[in-house]
Amino acid sequence: MPTTPATLRDLFRATLDGLREMHGLLEQESVALGGRDAAALERIALTKQELVPILDRLAAEQRRFFAAGPGGIGGIEAYLAGAKPEADLAGALRADWREILRLLAACKHQNEMNGAYIGLLRRHVENALDILHGPAQAEATYGRDGVKRRGGVHSRRFYAV
Repeated sequence: MPTTPATLRDLFRATLDGLREMHGLLEQESVALGGRDAAALERIALTKQELVPILDRLAAEQRRFFAAGPGGIGGIEAYLAGAKPEADLAGALRADWREILRLLAACKHQNEMNGAYIGLLRRHVENALDILHGPAQAEATYGRDGVKRRGGVHSRRFYAV
């Protein structure tokens, strides 16, 4: 891969396109979670699964760009710091990099919010099951992910409540 500013600009632009799409998907996921829209959540999850490898490939290409770059540059920050302000594309590369960082932070935040909402929904379901079956604290175990799992037979039946 050539290590020209134009090559980096193309990588940045492709990354920006992918991050914008991911951010949009995360926002759609939030709406679908609020609306309990299982079909939309499934569609969004499939699209996200297709997009993640593309973003991973672009990040790997950027790492290769800097590994092959002139003078053993140490990454994007060093590359941008060494770029002369008047050089072609230097300003655009800096602006694109700032936008990449902003979108990464926005995606991370939205993903964390969606994850918290999923956790809340899970607790609501567990509470509803406790109401139907009675709390099964003695039967509950925790999986590797730290989530409580319900055991076998409950001591109380719905009709006995």
